[in-house]
Amino acid sequence: MKFSPMFLAVGAMLAPFATQAAMYQLKELTKPDNYKQSFPMAINNANQSVVNLTNMYNFPVDLNAVDLENAFIESNLTSAELDDLKKGIISGNAQGVLEAYLQQGASNYTFQRFANVFAYRPDVGNVVKWRQGDLPTNNEFMTDINDNSVMLAVAGTPFTKQTFLAKATDLEPNPVPQKLWVPEAAYLAAYIQSARGKFMVPPPYTDYGGGFSYAKSISNSGYIVGYASVGLSDSNIANIKENCTGDDLPIALCYFGGSSNYLSQAILWKINDTTGKPEVVRALKYLGDKNSNQPHSLSKYPAITYASTPYDVNNDGIAVGASIYSNSDDIRSSYYGDYVYSAAHAAIFVGDEVISIINPADYLSSSAYGINDKDIIVGSANKIMQSYERSKMFVYDYGTNTLRWVTDLFETASTVPAAINNQNIAVGKTEVFTPGTSTRRNVGFMADLTNNKFYDLNTLLGCATDYTIVAANAINDNNVIVATAVKEVDKRNNKGEVVKDSAGNVLKENIAVAVQLTPIANGSIDDCSTVKNETYERKGASSGLLALLLLPVAYWRRRRA
Repeated sequence: MKFSPMFLAVGAMLAPFATQAAMYQLKELTKPDNYKQSFPMAINNANQSVVNLTNMYNFPVDLNAVDLENAFIESNLTSAELDDLKKGIISGNAQGVLEAYLQQGASNYTFQRFANVFAYRPDVGNVVKWRQGDLPTNNEFMTDINDNSVMLAVAGTPFTKQTFLAKATDLEPNPVPQKLWVPEAAYLAAYIQSARGKFMVPPPYTDYGGGFSYAKSISNSGYIVGYASVGLSDSNIANIKENCTGDDLPIALCYFGGSSNYLSQAILWKINDTTGKPEVVRALKYLGDKNSNQPHSLSKYPAITYASTPYDVNNDGIAVGASIYSNSDDIRSSYYGDYVYSAAHAAIFVGDEVISIINPADYLSSSAYGINDKDIIVGSANKIMQSYERSKMFVYDYGTNTLRWVTDLFETASTVPAAINNQNIAVGKTEVFTPGTSTRRNVGFMADLTNNKFYDLNTLLGCATDYTIVAANAINDNNVIVATAVKEVDKRNNKGEVVKDSAGNVLKENIAVAVQLTPIANGSIDDCSTVKNETYERKGASSGLLALLLLPVAYWRRRRA
């Protein structure tokens, strides 16, 4: 977490004085004009935030490396657009087709690499490059920033175009040199950047391709949590040795193809006070069978891949997240046969201990997402309500071993917290109903856990706002929040040009933008009952990148399944 010992009076912020027509002032965080959307990730107590950008306008495409006779390109361009492309003239539609062409060729390493996520510091106006060169070939995204201005990020591997000549064979006695995009070692790597330099957050295991690391949170004391490669199975090592000879592919590209087979484990790192470099403290254990930290021992049933995923860590190095739990007394059946029940559940990682929070018999799954320096933890647990799976928010006090559930906006609303500050104010996303319908949509929330108050953040803004808060991502000890909002803007094509209809009218679209919400002293909740309600649906503009940013997590989970 990113907290310092600053304790402001929450009551003053929430006092119902009518001197202001809002409780929060909204400011859109600046972003470069050549990116369409922005998403905040974290904020520290100096109000420095880290943001991720997506949808770069006019992405640089090397036309010399594009097959303009490709069926995909020919079927999506007019004859005039195709003729222009051959002359090096790229229309807005052609730009979109070229980008889609690169993406659909992602598994073919003769294709130029495409990047769509970029790290950004709005307070200094810089796109932060972690591994990228002048030509973006990999996604890079921020995950956190602490009070010492140490930034935490994750970057995919960058690629360089190289000439490769395969070994001659009887079937191919005269191979032709190929231009291939070849990756650097470590297909995914976490980094920190501080006044002392930029350093990789090291994985414990780096053989056969450099390993990988993914870090989610950094504390002011220098603790970092995430997960990383810890090994490869003997069978995978044998397979790599047999196939990655350099005869058919560059060895680095062959290793990259096999790197999805790494074994991974939750890791706690700590920044070395002398060198400024992150070092592995320990691998974190898992809940295991019946909270034993051991796998089940029933050989007649399939083995379970036990793992933990930490999401946050406080200044004492106590981490929280989710861990795989199983119950070998609970045998279930499926189309594929009988199996031991298992699920991911909320966990606390203290030293070598993994402590369960939620009774797994009562909930389908659960996770803890935030912990403050008072050891107050927030998370959510999933259960079936009115025939649908819903997430309900909990608060757990590690010091007193007490668990309670948060009352949100209505009984079946799904509520998932993202962060908690040292004043026990939590933020995240919850659900509301679109007025006059049964349609649910996501909104950002703020919860005062001390006084049991829960707010839709949109109700804390003035009525005359063009923004709808769809998720609150982080909060600092000044109660300043960074959130994802949706607003309506002029529609632009992939080159950044304004799009008009056949009558010359400018089209509109909703986009996601990062915003900062600052408390208004003695503010009050405005009465917006006479103002038309926003009807933004939760499947709108923000869902695409949020899913994209979670790809590394989802990918890891699929590999561990």
